[in-house]
Amino acid sequence: MKQEFNIKVSIEQIENKIVTEFECSPKKYKDGDIVLVNWDYAHDAPAILKDYNMGSCHVAIATDKDNIPIYNHSITNTNIICYATPHEKQLLFDALEKAGKRWNAETLQIEDLKVEPKVGDYVKLIYGDEEDCIYCRILSINSKQIVSKSSFAPKENRLDCRSFCNYSTYRILTEAQFQSEVNSLGFEYDFKNNTFNELRWEPKEGERCFELSIFLNELCVVEILYDSRYHKKSYDEGRTFKTRLECESAIEKIKEILKSK
Repeated sequence: MKQEFNIKVSIEQIENKIVTEFECSPKKYKDGDIVLVNWDYAHDAPAILKDYNMGSCHVAIATDKDNIPIYNHSITNTNIICYATPHEKQLLFDALEKAGKRWNAETLQIEDLKVEPKVGDYVKLIYGDEEDCIYCRILSINSKQIVSKSSFAPKENRLDCRSFCNYSTYRILTEAQFQSEVNSLGFEYDFKNNTFNELRWEPKEGERCFELSIFLNELCVVEILYDSRYHKKSYDEGRTFKTRLECESAIEKIKEILKSK
């Protein structure tokens, strides 16, 4: 394993002899240097030093782990092998770019890589905190305004709350990320029609819920512990509800429909 050293050479003449002395000390690196480190004596990887004396780095990548950036990782002086080569530096920069980040050599900081949204992107527009946001697909952009066919605002729990969205900060999402985040909020996105639809609630095995049943020719509410072997038909027919109130409301709607006929 190679390692860099500072070498101090002194030459002195003693009588008719030339005496040469070599003083060898480990290379001293400074914060912000991009170096090659060895984590487990098997894999070398580039890293950007953060605090050489305290033993930390801004970011590093492990070349045996798909070049995924590792931030604020601890590092010891003995881990450092030498300065990174241009190729090794580029591996690190490419990994940061893939993660939406970049290295600012002037401020010695990892920064978000600003990517302007474009037509067709799926975005999360953020107005304050993460909850105060809007999900939408961009149809056109005009003077800091995003035009979308439909949008969803979780904080307001509103669909199509606005078509033109003034945005302050944003995150561009892949289709999978967009759908995943929207799903976690109880909705799904129809990519074909560019619309949001509320996900139908589905009970988990053993979860307490309420079933609309018929007893003595009368509609009634039955509290159950959901078991798909016995209650799936009820759920498929739309007779299973999360709360008693929802189930009772369904009964009232059915009665109103029957009265109108």
